[in-house]
Amino acid sequence: MQLVEAAEASFTETLAELTADVLGGPSGLTAVQILSELRSVLERDQIGLPTG
Repeated sequence: MQLVEAAEASFTETLAELTADVLGGPSGLTAVQILSELRSVLERDQIGLPTG
């Protein structure tokens, strides 16, 4: 569980860095958090992951 939490934090931080110029300010942070949550749900439900 610690590994998953560390990966999630790393993903969120990296996404924030990559989108900082486009999504600056408080609304940008909110967008990053929403995208991070969406990613978690998609991974949990194995949507869009390779199979086999």
